[in-house]
Amino acid sequence: MCKMKIPLISLLLIFFISCNKTDGVDELYEEVAATQMEAELITLINNHRTNIGLEKLQISNNAYRYAKEHNIYMIKINAINHDNFIERAENLSSETNATLVAENVANQYSNAQQILNAWLNSPNHKDNIETNYEYTGICILTNTNGEHYVTQILYK
Repeated sequence: MCKMKIPLISLLLIFFISCNKTDGVDELYEEVAATQMEAELITLINNHRTNIGLEKLQISNNAYRYAKEHNIYMIKINAINHDNFIERAENLSSETNATLVAENVANQYSNAQQILNAWLNSPNHKDNIETNYEYTGICILTNTNGEHYVTQILYK
């Protein structure tokens, strides 16, 4: 779980600049059936949010693009992480005027309900889901070993 107010990102970016190159790694992952799982996860998250009195998250293509790039990166290095989050958040902020950006990641869960349960059982991930964000993008990619990598980016 990562969350950062955008003004702080500029200061911290100096310490965390790195490359998130994804060219040539298309063979490392598959999008087979992922879009169905993504849609199911968004529905589950929005149902949870409305059950606790929050508005549903709206889908953001910009957030999805950054979530997908991050999944490709994690698959490439074979590790779940929040590497380069500050760069993603700053770029998203400049494109959308976002004032607060957060990120949830997961891997190796076999369905959307398991992913949501894991996030809700983690205080930091749960906080992201239950904060007054307005937009989200969720990407799920599967590596060649059949392991799902999940990134959710939220912002307002």
